[in-house]
Amino acid sequence: MINIIIEDLGKIFSENEINKIMNSLHFFKPSKGNEPGIYIWKEEVLFYYSEIDERGRLTEYIEKKNEEDILYEIYSVVTLNKAIEYATLNKAENDFRKIMFDKQLELMKKIDKYVVYIGSLSKVI
Repeated sequence: MINIIIEDLGKIFSENEINKIMNSLHFFKPSKGNEPGIYIWKEEVLFYYSEIDERGRLTEYIEKKNEEDILYEIYSVVTLNKAIEYATLNKAENDFRKIMFDKQLELMKKIDKYVVYIGSLSKVI
């Protein structure tokens, strides 16, 4: 999974940006006292995604049956941050949210159209 993430992120991020993102991803199950960040792990047939804030609190917990759904969760977080930066610099007279959402969708499509489709379905279901 790590190689897939690095390869996909290379489609839209610089090497320095990828290194920062990868430093915030942890590929093991979190336990009490873990540092803030995104945790991804697999147990038996399920994939898990969770986010820990700076106070050590669990802020998000997602359980999925396949890797593509977990990749969507990761990519949606990292592209949102990039889209917010873009919208902040380019808002002018337009609606900040529209610019941000359009940019995030553009970035997600550059990574993988299938991942965008899968993620959209999982958000609806």
